Amino acid sequence: MLAALPFGLLFGGAIGGVLGALGAVANLRLARTSLAPAARALCMAGVVVGCVVVYLAVVAVLSAVL
Repeated sequence: MLAALPFGLLFGGAIGGVLGALGAVANLRLARTSLAPAARALCMAGVVVGCVVVYLAVVAVLSAVL
């Protein structure tokens, strides 16, 4: 479930789509690691939060510039 969560950014257009795809790939790679399940879930949640923060930052910068 956490691996696909970044795809929620697809509703943010092209920027969200790119960030969502990158986040999903990162989460899929994390899902295959040998980390403890709790650590793996925490890292995957961090990727999701990071994607959202980057998305909001890029949108804020673009809206200020354009």
